[in-house]
Amino acid sequence: MAAENPVESLKDEATCSICLDYFEDPVSIRCGHNFCRACISQYWRKSDKNFSCPQCRKIVQHRNFRPNRVLANVVEIAKQLSLQTTKDSGGERECEKHQEALKLFCEEDENLICSICRDSWDHKAHTVVPIEEAAQNYKAHIQRQLEFLKQERDEVLGFKRSGEMKTQKLLKQTETQRQEIVSEFQQVRQLVEEKQRLLLAQLDEINKDILKRQNNYIAKITEEISRLDHLISELEGKCQQPASEFLQDLRSTLSMYEAPSHSPSFSTVLEGAWTLGARFTKDITSAWSEYMAPSHSASFLSALEGVWTAGAKFMKDIRSTLSGGRQWTFENPVSLSPEFKWGSWDFSEKTRILHNILKNFKETLVSEWRLDKENVTLDPDTGNPWLIVSEDQKGMRWQNPYNNFRVEDISFLPALGCEAFTSGRHYWEVELKEGGNVRLGVARESVKRIGKVSLKPKAGVWAIEQLGPYYQAFTSPITNLSLSRSPRKIGVYLDYERGQVTFYDADTKALIFAFPPASFTGQRIRPFFFLFGVNSQLRLCP
Repeated sequence: MAAENPVESLKDEATCSICLDYFEDPVSIRCGHNFCRACISQYWRKSDKNFSCPQCRKIVQHRNFRPNRVLANVVEIAKQLSLQTTKDSGGERECEKHQEALKLFCEEDENLICSICRDSWDHKAHTVVPIEEAAQNYKAHIQRQLEFLKQERDEVLGFKRSGEMKTQKLLKQTETQRQEIVSEFQQVRQLVEEKQRLLLAQLDEINKDILKRQNNYIAKITEEISRLDHLISELEGKCQQPASEFLQDLRSTLSMYEAPSHSPSFSTVLEGAWTLGARFTKDITSAWSEYMAPSHSASFLSALEGVWTAGAKFMKDIRSTLSGGRQWTFENPVSLSPEFKWGSWDFSEKTRILHNILKNFKETLVSEWRLDKENVTLDPDTGNPWLIVSEDQKGMRWQNPYNNFRVEDISFLPALGCEAFTSGRHYWEVELKEGGNVRLGVARESVKRIGKVSLKPKAGVWAIEQLGPYYQAFTSPITNLSLSRSPRKIGVYLDYERGQVTFYDADTKALIFAFPPASFTGQRIRPFFFLFGVNSQLRLCP
Protein backbone atom coordinates (compact mmCIF):
# COMPACT_ATOMS: atom_id res chain seq x y z
CA MET A 1 0.00 0.00 0.00
CA ALA A 2 1.35 3.34 -1.05
CA ALA A 3 2.28 5.78 1.61
CA GLU A 4 -0.42 8.35 2.31
CA ASN A 5 0.16 11.95 1.25
CA PRO A 6 1.43 13.79 4.36
CA VAL A 7 -0.42 16.93 3.33
CA GLU A 8 -3.67 14.99 3.21
CA SER A 9 -2.89 13.41 6.59
CA LEU A 10 -2.25 16.83 8.07
CA LYS A 11 -5.50 18.05 6.53
CA ASP A 12 -7.39 15.16 8.18
CA GLU A 13 -5.82 15.94 11.55
CA ALA A 14 -6.83 19.61 11.19
CA THR A 15 -10.47 18.75 10.39
CA CYS A 16 -13.31 18.85 12.95
CA SER A 17 -15.21 15.51 13.12
CA ILE A 18 -18.50 17.35 13.62
CA CYS A 19 -18.49 19.95 10.78
CA LEU A 20 -15.90 18.13 8.62
CA ASP A 21 -14.13 21.44 8.03
CA TYR A 22 -10.94 22.97 9.32
CA PHE A 23 -11.03 23.67 13.06
CA GLU A 24 -12.34 27.09 13.98
CA ASP A 25 -11.21 28.13 17.50
CA PRO A 26 -10.28 24.51 18.42
CA VAL A 27 -10.84 23.30 22.03
CA SER A 28 -9.94 20.01 23.85
CA ILE A 29 -12.25 18.05 26.16
CA ARG A 30 -11.23 15.70 29.01
CA CYS A 31 -10.95 12.62 26.78
CA GLY A 32 -8.34 14.43 24.66
CA HIS A 33 -10.28 14.88 21.44
CA ASN A 34 -10.51 18.26 19.72
CA PHE A 35 -13.51 20.07 18.20
CA CYS A 36 -14.53 23.53 17.08
CA ARG A 37 -15.75 25.51 20.08
CA ALA A 38 -19.03 26.31 18.30
CA CYS A 39 -19.53 22.69 17.14
CA ILE A 40 -19.04 21.04 20.58
CA SER A 41 -21.07 23.73 22.33
CA GLN A 42 -24.01 23.14 19.99
CA TYR A 43 -23.65 19.37 20.31
CA TRP A 44 -23.66 19.39 24.11
CA ARG A 45 -26.53 21.88 24.24
CA LYS A 46 -28.85 19.02 23.32
CA SER A 47 -27.82 16.98 26.43
CA ASP A 48 -29.11 18.02 29.82
CA LYS A 49 -26.99 15.80 32.13
CA ASN A 50 -24.64 13.42 30.38
CA PHE A 51 -22.00 14.91 28.14
CA SER A 52 -20.37 12.37 25.84
CA CYS A 53 -17.53 12.80 23.36
CA PRO A 54 -18.95 12.87 19.78
CA GLN A 55 -15.90 10.89 18.62
CA CYS A 56 -15.20 8.21 21.36
CA ARG A 57 -18.59 8.40 23.15
CA LYS A 58 -16.87 8.61 26.52
CA ILE A 59 -18.99 10.25 29.21
CA VAL A 60 -17.64 13.50 30.52
CA GLN A 61 -18.95 14.56 33.89
CA HIS A 62 -18.42 18.27 33.53
CA ARG A 63 -19.09 20.46 30.55
CA ASN A 64 -15.55 21.69 30.44
CA PHE A 65 -13.05 22.32 27.57
CA ARG A 66 -9.76 24.06 27.08
CA PRO A 67 -8.56 26.15 24.08
CA ASN A 68 -5.95 24.34 21.98
CA ARG A 69 -3.76 27.11 20.55
CA VAL A 70 -1.17 24.72 19.17
CA LEU A 71 -3.81 23.01 17.10
CA ALA A 72 -5.07 26.40 15.84
CA ASN A 73 -1.56 27.12 14.50
CA VAL A 74 -1.38 23.68 12.92
CA VAL A 75 -4.72 24.35 11.17
CA GLU A 76 -3.37 27.52 9.60
CA ILE A 77 -0.28 25.68 8.40
CA ALA A 78 -2.45 22.93 6.93
CA LYS A 79 -4.53 25.50 5.04
CA GLN A 80 -1.44 27.13 3.54
CA LEU A 81 0.13 23.80 2.59
CA SER A 82 -3.08 22.68 0.92
CA LEU A 83 -3.33 25.90 -1.09
CA GLN A 84 0.37 25.78 -2.07
CA THR A 85 0.09 22.15 -3.15
CA THR A 86 -2.84 23.00 -5.38
CA LYS A 87 -0.94 25.86 -7.02
CA ASP A 88 2.24 23.80 -7.53
CA SER A 89 0.37 20.91 -9.09
CA GLY A 90 -1.48 23.24 -11.51
CA GLY A 91 -4.72 21.68 -10.49
CA GLU A 92 -8.12 23.24 -10.02
CA ARG A 93 -8.65 25.97 -7.52
CA GLU A 94 -10.08 24.79 -4.22
CA CYS A 95 -12.65 26.29 -1.92
CA GLU A 96 -10.80 27.81 0.99
CA LYS A 97 -13.62 26.78 3.29
CA HIS A 98 -14.18 23.18 2.14
CA GLN A 99 -10.98 22.40 0.18
CA GLU A 100 -13.12 21.18 -2.67
CA ALA A 101 -12.55 22.02 -6.31
CA LEU A 102 -14.28 25.22 -7.42
CA LYS A 103 -16.21 23.81 -10.35
CA LEU A 104 -19.42 25.81 -10.04
CA PHE A 105 -20.41 29.48 -10.51
CA CYS A 106 -23.13 31.27 -8.53
CA GLU A 107 -24.82 33.77 -10.85
CA GLU A 108 -26.39 35.75 -8.01
CA ASP A 109 -23.15 36.21 -6.03
CA GLU A 110 -21.01 36.12 -9.18
CA ASN A 111 -18.25 34.00 -7.64
CA LEU A 112 -16.87 30.43 -7.81
CA ILE A 113 -18.14 27.84 -5.35
CA CYS A 114 -17.66 24.14 -4.66
CA SER A 115 -20.28 21.42 -4.54
CA ILE A 116 -20.51 21.68 -0.74
CA CYS A 117 -21.13 25.44 -0.98
CA ARG A 118 -23.90 24.77 -3.50
CA ASP A 119 -25.76 22.60 -0.94
CA SER A 120 -25.30 25.11 1.88
CA TRP A 121 -28.01 27.54 2.95
CA ASP A 122 -26.06 30.46 1.42
CA HIS A 123 -26.46 29.17 -2.16
CA LYS A 124 -29.31 26.68 -1.97
CA ALA A 125 -31.81 29.08 -3.62
CA HIS A 126 -29.28 30.53 -6.12
CA THR A 127 -28.76 29.68 -9.78
CA VAL A 128 -25.58 27.63 -10.03
CA VAL A 129 -23.97 26.54 -13.31
CA PRO A 130 -20.68 24.85 -14.21
CA ILE A 131 -17.81 27.27 -14.57
CA GLU A 132 -17.24 26.36 -18.25
CA GLU A 133 -20.84 27.21 -19.10
CA ALA A 134 -20.73 30.43 -17.07
CA ALA A 135 -17.46 31.41 -18.73
CA GLN A 136 -18.92 30.81 -22.20
CA ASN A 137 -22.01 32.87 -21.37
CA TYR A 138 -20.00 35.78 -20.01
CA LYS A 139 -17.48 35.57 -22.84
CA ALA A 140 -20.32 35.77 -25.36
CA HIS A 141 -21.76 38.77 -23.49
CA ILE A 142 -18.37 40.48 -23.32
CA GLN A 143 -17.76 39.68 -26.98
CA ARG A 144 -20.98 41.46 -27.90
CA GLN A 145 -19.90 44.42 -25.80
CA LEU A 146 -16.51 44.36 -27.50
CA GLU A 147 -18.11 44.44 -30.93
CA PHE A 148 -20.26 47.39 -29.90
CA LEU A 149 -17.27 49.22 -28.40
CA LYS A 150 -15.18 48.56 -31.51
CA GLN A 151 -17.97 49.95 -33.68
CA GLU A 152 -18.17 53.00 -31.43
CA ARG A 153 -14.40 53.44 -31.60
CA ASP A 154 -14.45 53.14 -35.40
CA GLU A 155 -17.23 55.75 -35.59
CA VAL A 156 -15.32 58.12 -33.32
CA LEU A 157 -12.15 57.59 -35.35
CA GLY A 158 -14.17 58.28 -38.49
CA PHE A 159 -15.49 61.51 -36.95
CA LYS A 160 -11.92 62.42 -35.97
CA ARG A 161 -10.57 61.78 -39.46
CA SER A 162 -13.52 63.60 -41.04
CA GLY A 163 -13.06 66.56 -38.70
CA GLU A 164 -9.34 66.69 -39.41
CA MET A 165 -9.97 66.56 -43.16
CA LYS A 166 -12.58 69.31 -42.93
CA THR A 167 -10.27 71.39 -40.77
CA GLN A 168 -7.41 70.98 -43.22
CA LYS A 169 -9.73 71.80 -46.10
CA LEU A 170 -10.98 74.95 -44.37
CA LEU A 171 -7.43 75.96 -43.45
CA LYS A 172 -6.38 75.55 -47.08
CA GLN A 173 -9.38 77.59 -48.21
CA THR A 174 -8.65 80.39 -45.74
CA GLU A 175 -4.97 80.36 -46.71
CA THR A 176 -5.91 80.53 -50.39
CA GLN A 177 -8.33 83.39 -49.69
CA ARG A 178 -5.70 85.17 -47.62
CA GLN A 179 -3.19 84.90 -50.45
CA GLU A 180 -5.80 86.07 -52.96
CA ILE A 181 -6.69 89.06 -50.78
CA VAL A 182 -3.04 89.97 -50.26
CA SER A 183 -2.36 89.60 -53.99
CA GLU A 184 -5.49 91.52 -54.98
CA PHE A 185 -4.77 94.47 -52.74
CA GLN A 186 -1.12 94.44 -53.68
CA GLN A 187 -2.26 94.87 -57.27
CA VAL A 188 -4.71 97.56 -56.17
CA ARG A 189 -1.97 99.46 -54.37
CA GLN A 190 0.39 99.10 -57.32
CA LEU A 191 -2.34 100.22 -59.74
CA VAL A 192 -3.28 103.28 -57.71
CA GLU A 193 0.33 104.24 -57.04
CA GLU A 194 1.23 103.84 -60.71
CA LYS A 195 -1.72 105.89 -61.87
CA GLN A 196 -1.02 108.52 -59.24
CA ARG A 197 2.60 108.67 -60.42
CA LEU A 198 1.55 109.01 -64.07
CA LEU A 199 -1.03 111.67 -63.33
CA LEU A 200 1.33 113.69 -61.19
CA ALA A 201 4.04 113.36 -63.85
CA GLN A 202 1.64 114.66 -66.49
CA LEU A 203 0.59 117.48 -64.22
CA ASP A 204 4.26 118.35 -63.74
CA GLU A 205 4.64 118.51 -67.51
CA ILE A 206 1.58 120.75 -67.77
CA ASN A 207 2.96 122.98 -65.02
CA LYS A 208 6.28 123.28 -66.85
CA ASP A 209 4.48 124.06 -70.11
CA ILE A 210 2.28 126.64 -68.40
CA LEU A 211 5.28 128.26 -66.70
CA LYS A 212 7.14 128.36 -70.01
CA ARG A 213 4.18 129.99 -71.74
CA GLN A 214 3.77 132.34 -68.82
CA ASN A 215 7.45 133.37 -68.98
CA ASN A 216 7.14 133.98 -72.72
CA TYR A 217 3.99 135.98 -72.08
CA ILE A 218 5.68 138.05 -69.38
CA ALA A 219 8.65 138.64 -71.69
CA LYS A 220 6.30 139.90 -74.39
CA ILE A 221 4.47 142.07 -71.88
CA THR A 222 7.80 143.47 -70.69
CA GLU A 223 8.79 144.16 -74.27
CA GLU A 224 5.42 145.81 -74.91
CA ILE A 225 5.79 147.92 -71.78
CA SER A 226 9.22 149.07 -72.93
CA ARG A 227 7.79 149.94 -76.35
CA LEU A 228 4.91 151.82 -74.73
CA ASP A 229 7.30 153.68 -72.43
CA HIS A 230 9.30 154.70 -75.48
CA LEU A 231 6.18 155.83 -77.34
CA ILE A 232 4.90 157.71 -74.30
CA SER A 233 8.24 159.46 -73.99
CA GLU A 234 8.15 160.41 -77.67
CA LEU A 235 4.53 161.60 -77.44
CA GLU A 236 5.30 163.67 -74.37
CA GLY A 237 8.28 165.20 -76.21
CA LYS A 238 6.10 165.83 -79.26
CA CYS A 239 3.57 167.63 -77.08
CA GLN A 240 6.32 169.98 -75.83
CA GLN A 241 7.20 171.08 -79.38
CA PRO A 242 6.06 174.43 -80.76
CA ALA A 243 2.80 174.41 -82.70
CA SER A 244 4.48 174.73 -86.07
CA GLU A 245 6.69 171.68 -85.45
CA PHE A 246 3.95 169.72 -83.69
CA LEU A 247 1.53 170.01 -86.63
CA GLN A 248 4.07 168.91 -89.20
CA ASP A 249 3.42 165.36 -90.50
CA LEU A 250 0.50 165.03 -88.04
CA ARG A 251 -1.24 162.17 -89.91
CA SER A 252 1.89 160.01 -89.83
CA THR A 253 2.35 160.69 -86.14
CA LEU A 254 -1.25 159.73 -85.31
CA SER A 255 -1.16 156.51 -87.32
CA MET A 256 2.20 155.51 -85.78
CA TYR A 257 1.02 155.92 -82.19
CA GLU A 258 -2.42 154.37 -82.48
CA ALA A 259 -2.91 152.18 -79.34
CA PRO A 260 -3.53 148.44 -80.00
CA SER A 261 -6.17 146.42 -78.13
CA HIS A 262 -4.81 144.48 -75.19
CA SER A 263 -6.46 141.40 -73.81
CA PRO A 264 -4.32 138.88 -71.98
CA SER A 265 -6.73 135.99 -72.59
CA PHE A 266 -3.92 133.57 -71.70
CA SER A 267 -4.40 134.33 -68.00
CA THR A 268 -7.97 133.01 -68.10
CA VAL A 269 -6.90 129.65 -69.51
CA LEU A 270 -3.91 129.56 -67.17
CA GLU A 271 -6.09 130.10 -64.11
CA GLY A 272 -8.59 127.42 -65.14
CA ALA A 273 -5.87 124.88 -65.89
CA TRP A 274 -4.10 125.53 -62.61
CA THR A 275 -7.29 125.34 -60.51
CA LEU A 276 -8.53 122.08 -62.04
CA GLY A 277 -5.08 120.50 -62.01
CA ALA A 278 -4.53 121.35 -58.35
CA ARG A 279 -7.97 120.02 -57.43
CA PHE A 280 -7.37 116.78 -59.33
CA THR A 281 -3.98 116.25 -57.67
CA LYS A 282 -5.45 116.86 -54.22
CA ASP A 283 -8.34 114.42 -54.84
CA ILE A 284 -6.09 111.61 -56.05
CA THR A 285 -3.56 112.01 -53.24
CA SER A 286 -6.26 112.32 -50.59
CA ALA A 287 -8.12 109.31 -51.91
CA TRP A 288 -5.13 107.05 -51.66
CA SER A 289 -3.55 108.27 -48.42
CA GLU A 290 -6.68 108.72 -46.32
CA TYR A 291 -9.38 106.30 -47.44
CA MET A 292 -7.76 103.38 -49.20
CA ALA A 293 -8.48 100.46 -46.87
CA PRO A 294 -8.36 96.69 -47.54
CA SER A 295 -12.09 96.33 -48.36
CA HIS A 296 -14.72 97.63 -50.78
CA SER A 297 -12.13 98.80 -53.31
CA ALA A 298 -14.17 98.04 -56.45
CA SER A 299 -16.26 101.22 -56.37
CA PHE A 300 -13.20 103.28 -55.50
CA LEU A 301 -11.23 101.88 -58.44
CA SER A 302 -14.18 102.38 -60.77
CA ALA A 303 -14.38 106.03 -59.79
CA LEU A 304 -10.63 106.34 -60.08
CA GLU A 305 -10.76 104.95 -63.63
CA GLY A 306 -13.36 107.61 -64.49
CA VAL A 307 -11.18 110.35 -63.05
CA TRP A 308 -8.17 108.94 -64.85
CA THR A 309 -9.97 108.95 -68.23
CA ALA A 310 -11.43 112.41 -67.76
CA GLY A 311 -8.17 113.76 -66.37
CA ALA A 312 -6.13 112.38 -69.28
CA LYS A 313 -8.56 113.92 -71.80
CA PHE A 314 -8.55 117.22 -69.92
CA MET A 315 -4.78 117.42 -69.83
CA LYS A 316 -4.66 116.53 -73.52
CA ASP A 317 -7.03 119.45 -74.17
CA ILE A 318 -4.86 121.81 -72.11
CA ARG A 319 -1.72 120.71 -73.93
CA SER A 320 -3.46 121.06 -77.27
CA THR A 321 -4.67 124.53 -76.34
CA LEU A 322 -1.26 125.64 -75.09
CA SER A 323 0.74 124.21 -77.98
CA GLY A 324 -1.74 124.67 -80.81
CA GLY A 325 0.31 127.44 -82.36
CA ARG A 326 -1.57 130.31 -80.75
CA GLN A 327 0.52 133.41 -80.34
CA TRP A 328 -0.45 135.01 -77.08
CA THR A 329 -0.40 138.54 -78.41
CA PHE A 330 -2.43 141.47 -77.25
CA GLU A 331 -5.64 140.91 -79.09
CA ASN A 332 -9.32 140.78 -78.33
CA PRO A 333 -10.36 137.92 -76.00
CA VAL A 334 -11.11 134.67 -77.82
CA SER A 335 -13.70 132.27 -76.43
CA LEU A 336 -12.63 128.72 -75.56
CA SER A 337 -13.82 125.94 -77.81
CA PRO A 338 -16.94 123.95 -76.75
CA GLU A 339 -14.80 120.77 -76.67
CA PHE A 340 -12.36 122.36 -74.22
CA LYS A 341 -15.18 123.60 -71.98
CA TRP A 342 -16.83 120.14 -72.05
CA GLY A 343 -13.53 118.47 -71.12
CA SER A 344 -13.10 120.81 -68.15
CA TRP A 345 -16.66 120.23 -66.97
CA ASP A 346 -16.39 116.43 -67.42
CA PHE A 347 -13.16 116.34 -65.43
CA SER A 348 -14.73 118.35 -62.59
CA GLU A 349 -17.81 116.10 -62.66
CA LYS A 350 -15.66 112.97 -62.42
CA THR A 351 -13.85 114.47 -59.47
CA ARG A 352 -17.18 115.19 -57.78
CA ILE A 353 -18.25 111.57 -58.36
CA LEU A 354 -15.01 110.43 -56.74
CA HIS A 355 -15.85 112.54 -53.68
CA ASN A 356 -19.26 110.82 -53.44
CA ILE A 357 -17.70 107.36 -53.82
CA LEU A 358 -15.23 108.12 -51.06
CA LYS A 359 -18.03 109.33 -48.82
CA ASN A 360 -19.96 106.09 -49.37
CA PHE A 361 -16.75 104.18 -48.80
CA LYS A 362 -16.32 105.81 -45.39
CA GLU A 363 -19.96 105.15 -44.52
CA THR A 364 -19.50 101.47 -45.35
CA LEU A 365 -16.47 101.22 -43.10
CA VAL A 366 -18.25 102.93 -40.21
CA SER A 367 -21.27 100.68 -40.74
CA GLU A 368 -19.02 97.65 -40.44
CA TRP A 369 -17.61 98.95 -37.17
CA ARG A 370 -21.11 99.59 -35.89
CA LEU A 371 -21.98 95.92 -36.37
CA ASP A 372 -19.48 95.17 -33.61
CA LYS A 373 -20.83 97.89 -31.30
CA GLU A 374 -19.60 97.40 -27.75
CA ASN A 375 -22.05 97.42 -24.82
CA VAL A 376 -20.11 99.93 -22.72
CA THR A 377 -21.25 100.79 -19.18
CA LEU A 378 -20.06 103.45 -16.74
CA ASP A 379 -18.13 102.55 -13.59
CA PRO A 380 -19.71 104.72 -10.84
CA ASP A 381 -16.77 104.09 -8.49
CA THR A 382 -14.26 105.91 -10.71
CA GLY A 383 -15.82 109.38 -11.11
CA ASN A 384 -15.79 112.39 -8.77
CA PRO A 385 -18.86 113.28 -6.63
CA TRP A 386 -20.07 115.79 -9.24
CA LEU A 387 -20.58 113.01 -11.81
CA ILE A 388 -23.93 111.30 -11.19
CA VAL A 389 -24.23 107.89 -12.90
CA SER A 390 -27.69 106.45 -13.65
CA GLU A 391 -28.88 103.13 -12.19
CA ASP A 392 -28.46 101.30 -15.51
CA GLN A 393 -24.88 102.69 -15.73
CA LYS A 394 -25.63 104.03 -19.21
CA GLY A 395 -26.16 107.72 -18.41
CA MET A 396 -24.21 110.41 -16.56
CA ARG A 397 -24.94 114.02 -15.66
CA TRP A 398 -23.09 116.78 -13.85
CA GLN A 399 -24.51 118.12 -10.59
CA ASN A 400 -23.02 120.95 -8.52
CA PRO A 401 -24.11 120.96 -4.88
CA TYR A 402 -22.66 124.43 -4.34
CA ASN A 403 -23.69 127.76 -5.78
CA ASN A 404 -20.17 129.22 -5.82
CA PHE A 405 -18.82 126.58 -8.21
CA ARG A 406 -15.28 126.90 -9.50
CA VAL A 407 -13.69 124.44 -11.93
CA GLU A 408 -10.43 124.40 -9.97
CA ASP A 409 -12.30 123.03 -6.92
CA ILE A 410 -12.83 119.69 -8.69
CA SER A 411 -10.41 116.85 -8.14
CA PHE A 412 -10.27 115.57 -11.71
CA LEU A 413 -11.37 111.92 -11.33
CA PRO A 414 -13.09 111.20 -14.66
CA ALA A 415 -15.47 108.26 -14.99
CA LEU A 416 -14.13 105.19 -16.77
CA GLY A 417 -16.00 102.41 -18.50
CA CYS A 418 -16.40 99.09 -16.73
CA GLU A 419 -14.94 97.34 -19.75
CA ALA A 420 -11.16 97.02 -20.20
CA PHE A 421 -9.82 96.11 -23.63
CA THR A 422 -6.57 94.23 -24.28
CA SER A 423 -7.13 93.25 -27.92
CA GLY A 424 -9.49 93.53 -30.89
CA ARG A 425 -11.56 96.30 -32.49
CA HIS A 426 -14.30 98.06 -30.51
CA TYR A 427 -16.89 100.74 -31.30
CA TRP A 428 -19.43 102.53 -29.10
CA GLU A 429 -21.59 105.64 -29.40
CA VAL A 430 -22.20 108.44 -26.92
CA GLU A 431 -25.24 110.73 -27.11
CA LEU A 432 -24.53 114.31 -26.00
CA LYS A 433 -26.76 117.12 -24.82
CA GLU A 434 -26.44 120.31 -26.82
CA GLY A 435 -24.53 123.08 -25.10
CA GLY A 436 -22.76 120.89 -22.56
CA ASN A 437 -19.10 120.50 -21.70
CA VAL A 438 -18.00 116.92 -22.31
CA ARG A 439 -14.72 115.08 -22.70
CA LEU A 440 -14.71 111.53 -24.02
CA GLY A 441 -12.34 108.98 -25.53
CA VAL A 442 -10.15 106.21 -24.13
CA ALA A 443 -7.43 106.04 -21.51
CA ARG A 444 -4.96 103.58 -20.08
CA GLU A 445 -6.32 101.98 -16.92
CA SER A 446 -3.21 103.16 -15.07
CA VAL A 447 -3.62 106.82 -16.10
CA LYS A 448 -3.25 109.51 -13.43
CA ARG A 449 -6.73 110.79 -12.54
CA ILE A 450 -6.23 113.01 -9.47
CA GLY A 451 -4.77 116.50 -9.27
CA LYS A 452 -3.26 118.26 -12.25
CA VAL A 453 -3.68 115.80 -15.09
CA SER A 454 -2.50 115.99 -18.71
CA LEU A 455 -5.08 114.82 -21.25
CA LYS A 456 -2.57 113.97 -23.95
CA PRO A 457 -1.64 110.65 -25.60
CA LYS A 458 1.78 110.89 -23.95
CA ALA A 459 0.00 110.77 -20.56
CA GLY A 460 -2.19 107.84 -21.64
CA VAL A 461 -5.37 109.69 -22.74
CA TRP A 462 -6.84 109.93 -26.26
CA ALA A 463 -9.85 112.25 -26.00
CA ILE A 464 -11.78 115.08 -27.62
CA GLU A 465 -13.80 117.82 -25.92
CA GLN A 466 -17.14 119.51 -26.56
CA LEU A 467 -17.26 123.07 -25.22
CA GLY A 468 -20.73 124.20 -26.17
CA PRO A 469 -20.57 124.68 -29.95
CA TYR A 470 -16.78 124.27 -30.05
CA TYR A 471 -14.74 121.09 -30.32
CA GLN A 472 -11.09 120.29 -29.82
CA ALA A 473 -8.79 117.27 -29.67
CA PHE A 474 -6.28 116.86 -26.84
CA THR A 475 -3.10 116.67 -28.89
CA SER A 476 0.16 118.50 -28.33
CA PRO A 477 -0.59 121.31 -29.02
CA ILE A 478 -4.40 121.19 -28.83
CA THR A 479 -6.14 120.81 -32.21
CA ASN A 480 -9.24 122.93 -32.77
CA LEU A 481 -11.84 121.03 -34.79
CA SER A 482 -13.98 122.73 -37.43
CA LEU A 483 -17.19 120.74 -37.80
CA SER A 484 -19.99 121.49 -40.25
CA ARG A 485 -22.53 120.54 -37.57
CA SER A 486 -22.63 119.75 -33.87
CA PRO A 487 -22.87 115.94 -33.61
CA ARG A 488 -25.83 114.59 -31.71
CA LYS A 489 -24.01 111.31 -31.17
CA ILE A 490 -20.27 110.67 -31.33
CA GLY A 491 -18.90 107.24 -32.27
CA VAL A 492 -15.61 106.14 -30.69
CA TYR A 493 -13.59 103.52 -32.60
CA LEU A 494 -10.66 101.67 -30.99
CA ASP A 495 -8.36 99.27 -32.86
CA TYR A 496 -6.09 97.88 -30.14
CA GLU A 497 -3.57 96.08 -32.34
CA ARG A 498 -3.13 99.05 -34.70
CA GLY A 499 -3.16 101.62 -31.90
CA GLN A 500 -5.93 103.63 -33.57
CA VAL A 501 -8.43 105.91 -31.80
CA THR A 502 -10.93 107.62 -34.13
CA PHE A 503 -14.04 109.73 -33.54
CA TYR A 504 -17.04 109.95 -35.90
CA ASP A 505 -20.33 111.77 -36.19
CA ALA A 506 -22.48 108.67 -35.59
CA ASP A 507 -25.40 110.03 -37.62
CA THR A 508 -23.56 111.23 -40.74
CA LYS A 509 -20.53 108.89 -40.46
CA ALA A 510 -18.32 111.92 -41.01
CA LEU A 511 -14.82 111.76 -39.56
CA ILE A 512 -14.34 114.12 -36.59
CA PHE A 513 -10.75 113.33 -35.63
CA ALA A 514 -8.24 110.48 -35.81
CA PHE A 515 -5.27 110.30 -33.44
CA PRO A 516 -1.91 109.18 -34.84
CA PRO A 517 -1.25 105.45 -34.25
CA ALA A 518 -0.11 104.62 -30.72
CA SER A 519 1.20 101.51 -28.94
CA PHE A 520 -1.20 99.85 -26.45
CA THR A 521 0.79 96.61 -26.01
CA GLY A 522 0.46 95.25 -22.48
CA GLN A 523 -1.93 98.04 -21.41
CA ARG A 524 -5.59 97.74 -20.44
CA ILE A 525 -7.56 100.43 -22.31
CA ARG A 526 -10.86 101.70 -20.86
CA PRO A 527 -13.50 104.15 -22.15
CA PHE A 528 -13.02 107.66 -20.73
CA PHE A 529 -15.74 110.22 -19.80
CA PHE A 530 -15.77 113.59 -18.02
CA LEU A 531 -18.41 116.32 -17.55
CA PHE A 532 -18.35 119.77 -16.01
CA GLY A 533 -20.80 122.65 -15.96
CA VAL A 534 -24.57 123.06 -16.06
CA ASN A 535 -26.49 121.12 -18.76
CA SER A 536 -23.60 118.71 -19.18
CA GLN A 537 -24.77 115.14 -19.56
CA LEU A 538 -24.25 112.12 -21.79
CA ARG A 539 -25.76 108.72 -22.44
CA LEU A 540 -24.23 105.59 -23.89
CA CYS A 541 -26.26 104.28 -26.80
CA PRO A 542 -27.44 100.67 -26.56
